[in-house]
Amino acid sequence: MYLNQILSCAVAHGFVLLEQYGVSPAQLDKALSGLMPTAPVFKILDSVGVGLMGADPGRFRIPRNAGLLAYGHTAMKQLLDAGCSPAPLSFLDYAAAHMPDTSGDASRATADMTALLLNEMAHALGEYNGDRALFARAMQETLGLAQTPKELYQAYGAETLSAVLDRFYQTTGFASYQPAGAQVWDTIFSEV
Repeated sequence: MYLNQILSCAVAHGFVLLEQYGVSPAQLDKALSGLMPTAPVFKILDSVGVGLMGADPGRFRIPRNAGLLAYGHTAMKQLLDAGCSPAPLSFLDYAAAHMPDTSGDASRATADMTALLLNEMAHALGEYNGDRALFARAMQETLGLAQTPKELYQAYGAETLSAVLDRFYQTTGFASYQPAGAQVWDTIFSEV
């Protein structure tokens, strides 16, 4: 449940970033390629398909993410209504034809995506009763992250994560952007 929800949150956050930066999906994926070299968020969406990824967000049971997931659901429903195929391996072709590159700026994308992912990982790891290191590794591999969650946390730190998350919370009101906090992050990311 956690891995699918974190993937869905990453894609929904990608739509928030598109709107805030004024960039295309291709530009955002390029900006995220250092963080997620295997498959940035819109390659993930492309591989799963807008139809499946954009399904009813009510299937997830973590209330904290309801607002962000509903935002992503709405964005994907708009794509489907505009003619994007629901099938896997269709979104990037649609985006290339209908969502062209712009003069927008995605230079904050890595920090902004990292903040959301680490916050979600900290919540998931805090609720998980099994081997946290193994679960953190599974999250890293599922998301295709170039660095471990611990390395990312050491690179950005609590102050940067809090500032980024606070900025998104102020502009969206989504509970997903409420920081877990330095104490939680320090504890979780020192263990994994």
